[in-house]
Amino acid sequence: MTNITITIDRNAAIRALQDVTKTQVGVDTNSIMDNVLIAADGERGEVTFTASALDVQISHTTELCSEESASCTVHAKDFLKILKVSREDFVKLEVDQDPEAEHVNAILGATVWKLEAKNPADFPTFPAWRGEQIGCRIFAPVLSAALENTYKSMANDDTRYYLNGAVFFKNENGQLQILATDGHTLRSQDTNVNIPDFNQVIVPRKVLTILRALLKSTRVGIEVTISSNRIDFEYDGRTLTSEIVDGNYPQWQRVVPTFNSGSNFQVDQEAMLAAVKNISVLKAKGTPKIVMTKPNNNELAISFEHVRGVAETSIGADFSVGDTYFASGVGFNAKYFADVIADCGDGEISFSQDTHTDPMLVAGSREGWFAVVMPMRV
Repeated sequence: MTNITITIDRNAAIRALQDVTKTQVGVDTNSIMDNVLIAADGERGEVTFTASALDVQISHTTELCSEESASCTVHAKDFLKILKVSREDFVKLEVDQDPEAEHVNAILGATVWKLEAKNPADFPTFPAWRGEQIGCRIFAPVLSAALENTYKSMANDDTRYYLNGAVFFKNENGQLQILATDGHTLRSQDTNVNIPDFNQVIVPRKVLTILRALLKSTRVGIEVTISSNRIDFEYDGRTLTSEIVDGNYPQWQRVVPTFNSGSNFQVDQEAMLAAVKNISVLKAKGTPKIVMTKPNNNELAISFEHVRGVAETSIGADFSVGDTYFASGVGFNAKYFADVIADCGDGEISFSQDTHTDPMLVAGSREGWFAVVMPMRV
């Protein structure tokens, strides 16, 4: 059989490979999963690069600089390395029309690389949409901020697999909300983006990690499409596709207190964060905790307790919004508490807790954001 030659802009191919190889982590498996599927459509003048990790897939479509159509697979990271060291403007791929051909020639100027190839028909395809599809359009910085503001509460390799990611759902205002919890903290962000009715879906941490990386370099609108078995994020010729976690997300509303009950108070975020960092400078084994008490209506006492001692300080606070028990002391894991305070944004922080053994609700200056920190025994 004769060969077909397709021509691709080298820099465009590099950008595509840098995107799609985000699905490929860890050591090589010496399988087609290490490869990128390159599909050239001469009629449309496009070439699409696709990489897959079975449960997540990225496709990147860019301009084809020739009129031929062909498909092949080559080792993704090897091909990327070859393109990066070259200074040629274009790369040509000589593709044998026999799908069982074992090699593809990559031509860069006078240099020819004979790359191992696998049958494109063996490349994994993503499951078709199942059930009704709904969608919305989100400005990339808005979606990026929502992920950044919830990412620290996504569990990682938890045996409760449904916590290893974030839940996307329609809130009471008809807008898309993203929430995550690892059992220690909970973070939630309202996107202020209207969305049709849909059943909440759990999106895996892995795909959200990839999405965070992709969104850092763009400011365009992201088309989000959701069904019962998959979710797609599409923009600028790129499509990130992921399976949905099969499971039920915990009833998180049960652990979120309101600002209308129990103990409520406000402090300055900068003062609180500085105080917590100052007294927790000494590290020790075990689980250090932050304990807060109320000497009076205008002061918050904070102590850092660990196995070798205690550090104490105080900052100004406003307890005028109500308090019934706070003098008895409230304790939290020092690291989790400090991380949440750091995420609140500048300005005033509001705290609310039903009783000293219940979770603490924290809200700062970030619009549509709140967090919950689970308590420790004092």
